[in-house]
Amino acid sequence: MLNFYRILLTFFNIIFFFFGISYILTSKDMKDNRGLKERPCPHDNPESYLWMGISVVVINLMGIFIACINSRLMEFIYKWLLAVAAAAFFLFIVFIVMIMPKKPGLAVFNDGVNGYMMQQYNPIVPLVLTNDREWNQIKGCYERNSLCDITRDQSNAEKDWIVDACCCIPPVRCNMSQASKATWKPGPTPGPDDPDCRVWMTTKGMTACYDCEQCKASYIASYKIYWEENQGNQITRLVTVAFMAALAWVAFYDTSEKAGDGQNHVRLAKSYLNP
Repeated sequence: MLNFYRILLTFFNIIFFFFGISYILTSKDMKDNRGLKERPCPHDNPESYLWMGISVVVINLMGIFIACINSRLMEFIYKWLLAVAAAAFFLFIVFIVMIMPKKPGLAVFNDGVNGYMMQQYNPIVPLVLTNDREWNQIKGCYERNSLCDITRDQSNAEKDWIVDACCCIPPVRCNMSQASKATWKPGPTPGPDDPDCRVWMTTKGMTACYDCEQCKASYIASYKIYWEENQGNQITRLVTVAFMAALAWVAFYDTSEKAGDGQNHVRLAKSYLNP
């Protein structure tokens, strides 16, 4: 049974080693904006993909190496790394589920599009997803890819309607009318004097507002929709990591037990030979 556990664990380690390599390569593509035409500004951070890929490669390389040698210390480190990874992944999923609104992402977006969308979110959400560091990267990607120009081309397959509705045109509550294809002007009835409307009404020739609260809030709604679409993948990854961790503990516990039994048998034999 021990050999079966080790073979199965090594099989998973080899598969996930290549997954880790793919994560590292994907992070490079995300950073260079290459190979992601269908999603030029992905919700996942390139740095998080890179570190996840490195972690997966290191842990699985250790697992493959352990299959070739007997090292109690490396077995101990490896099984604890897997256990910590499974626990961290589980806590991350619980954290996202707990802080996000319980409504579906599309319902959250529709409810807030005419008001202050940010009020619908737990205060922790913007601190995690749209803090200054994260938002500067997202905004920079929007600007580099001229995302509002893409959304104005209605025939473009890359159109992101959430960005179009909340970052490239003023909020509906501002009561502004379209001056041209890309610019807006105050309507006959002035809108409310809130920060987003003030920026759109006082900035002449404005074509996008990536720093407006509604743009940030729509990104969070888009993130929730993306999370819901990929929830099955997240659960599958969690179950797989947890299974590998349990498998490692069983395999290496069996190793420890056999080693301990062998030492006991040697001591018992010596006691018979040397009464």
